[in-house]
Amino acid sequence: MKTEFQRQLARVRRIYAGGLLLAAAIRLAALAAAALLGALLFDALFAFDEPVRITIGLVLLLAAAAFAGFSLVTILALPRRAIAAWADSRLSSRRRPVLSALELAHAPPPDAHSAFGPYLVDRALERGRDAVAGLSFTQLLPRQTLRRAGLQLAFALAAWSLLAAIWTVPVRTHLLRLLAPARDIPPWSRLSFSLSPENPAVVYGDSLEITAAVDGPLGDTALLFEMRDATHAYRSAGFREATNRYVHRLERVVQPLRFRVRAGRAHSRWHDLSLLYQPRIASARVTLAPPAYAGLPPRQFYLGGQKLAGLRGSRVTLDLTANRPLRRGFLLFTRPDGSESRVDGHAPGDATIRFEWSLDDNASVTIHVQDPLGTPNARSHAFAQELLPDEPPSAALLEPPLYSLATPDSLIAIEALAEDSLGLRSVALIRSLAGYRDRPHPVGLAAGARQARIADALDLAPIGARPGDRIELYLEAADTNPDRLGTAMSDICRIDVISPDEYAEILRLRTTVAEFGERYRLLSRQLDQLRDALQALADPDAPEAPARDDLIRNALEAWNRLDETYRRIGDDFAIFDHEKLLPPVLDEIRAKSAPHARRLDDLENP
Repeated sequence: MKTEFQRQLARVRRIYAGGLLLAAAIRLAALAAAALLGALLFDALFAFDEPVRITIGLVLLLAAAAFAGFSLVTILALPRRAIAAWADSRLSSRRRPVLSALELAHAPPPDAHSAFGPYLVDRALERGRDAVAGLSFTQLLPRQTLRRAGLQLAFALAAWSLLAAIWTVPVRTHLLRLLAPARDIPPWSRLSFSLSPENPAVVYGDSLEITAAVDGPLGDTALLFEMRDATHAYRSAGFREATNRYVHRLERVVQPLRFRVRAGRAHSRWHDLSLLYQPRIASARVTLAPPAYAGLPPRQFYLGGQKLAGLRGSRVTLDLTANRPLRRGFLLFTRPDGSESRVDGHAPGDATIRFEWSLDDNASVTIHVQDPLGTPNARSHAFAQELLPDEPPSAALLEPPLYSLATPDSLIAIEALAEDSLGLRSVALIRSLAGYRDRPHPVGLAAGARQARIADALDLAPIGARPGDRIELYLEAADTNPDRLGTAMSDICRIDVISPDEYAEILRLRTTVAEFGERYRLLSRQLDQLRDALQALADPDAPEAPARDDLIRNALEAWNRLDETYRRIGDDFAIFDHEKLLPPVLDEIRAKSAPHARRLDDLENP
C-alpha cells in the first residue's frame, strides 16, 4: 500500500513540476521579449557600437541562464509536503488525505501491541492513494500559473507586433544589430551614404581620395570621415565638393585601415582599404607526409614554428600565401656538397603557390616568388631541411639473467621487450642448444605495433634437457624499413643445466641455519594465530552477530595464510633429505583441514 501511494504521489510530482517548468519557460520567453524590446529602443536612440551591443547580448544571455537555472533548481527541489499539499488543494475534501497519508508513510511504525495501529495506517494510505488516483492530468496542472505566464508572453508579443506594424524597417534593422552584434550593420536613419571607391587599394606610400554622397536631409549636421587602423581611430571633416557630396584625401598611406562616414548618430558601414606591396610572404604552411612504412599520419605546421625534418622518402608540400596575387615561383635547394637543384611551384589560388618534393637529403632552401607583374619578392626567405635517420629497434631480454643454472625439470621465466619508434615488422625469441641450430619462435604482432612485450616460460622437462647441456636465448627484432637495415638483437642469455643433486649442494652451501629455520618459524606463528582465532570464536562469551562476523573473518583469513604457507613449503625445492618427506605430510594436513575451512567459509557467507 505504501509503495502504491508513493507511485501515485510521484505522478503528481511529474505533472505539477512539468507544468511549473512550462510556465517558467513561457515566463522566460516573455521576459526575453521585453528585455530585447527595451534594448532595441535604446539602440534606436543611441546607436550603440559593436562592443556595447556584444555586452548587452552577453548580459541578456547570462540573465536568461540565471533565471532558467534558478527556476529549474527551485522546481526540481520541491519538497514532498508541497506536492502533497498541492494534491490536497485540488480535492474538495478539507481533511487533506494526501498530506496525512504522506506523514503516516514516513512516520515511525505503530506500536506492535496496538491492534488498530497498522490497520489505521493502511486505511490512511489507501484513502490518500485513492484521492491522488482520482485526480486527472488537467486537475494536477498549475493552470493559474500557466495562465499568468501566457498573459505575460501575450503582452510582450502584442507590444512587439504593434511596434513592428508602426516602425517596420527600423525594428528589423535594430533587431538584426542586436541579434548579430558582431556584424557591421549601420543603425536606421533617414540618411543614406554612398562611398566611392567602396573597397579601395593603394600602393604603399601613395595617396587616395575618397568621395561620400549623402541622400537625405543633412541640414546643419557636420559630416565626418572616421578612420581606424590596427591601433588608432580618428575623425576628420570632409571637404564639401557639392550640396550632398564630400571628399576626403588620405596622404601617404602606409598601413591598411577601415573607414566610414558619420553624421550625428547615423553612419555608413565600414569599408576596407588595402595596400599593395611587392610580393611578401604572409604564411608558409608545410604538410609533411612520412613514408608509408613509418605508419605515421601527415602533420602540418608553419615554417618558423618548427623545423622541417623527416625520414628519407617523406613527401613535403609547401603552401605559400602572400599579401597579393602570385604568378610563379621556385625553390632553390643547396646541398652541403655545393650542388643545387630547383623545384617549380604551381598556383592553386590567386595569392597561394604550392611546391611539392621528396625529402631525400639535407639542404638549404631559398624561396623565390613573383607577382602577376613579374615583381620578385623584395626580401629572400630561406629555411633548412633535415634528414632524420631511422634508428633500428631495441631488443632486450629482461629474464632470465645473462648466466643462470637450472635443473632438467626447471620452469624458466622469460621476459623480453622489443620497441621501435615507427613500428615493428617482426619479433622472434631464438632458442638454441649448444651443437644444434637455432630455433626461432615468432611473436604475433598487431598491425602498426611499436612495442612487443613477451612474458613466457621455458619448461625444460618436455624438451629433454640433461645435465651438461647449455641453452642459449636471445631476442631478435626488425622494424618496417623497406631497406631491411633496421634489425636488432639482444644480449645472449646462457643457461647451464645441472643435476638436482648439484643444485641442492649449491643451495646447501648458500643457505644459513637462520634462513632455513625462518620458514618453520613462520609456520609456527601462523599456527598460533589460527589457534587464537579459533579459541576466540569458541569462547562462550563471544559476541553474537554481527560482531561475531569479525571473529569468523579473522579465523578464515588466518587459515588462508596458513594454507598458502603449507602450499609454498611443499612446492619448495628439497635441499635436505628430510625435506623430501614434507610434501605428502603437508598435503595430508591440508586435506584434513579443508572441511573445517569450508565450514568457516559457510559461516561467513551463509
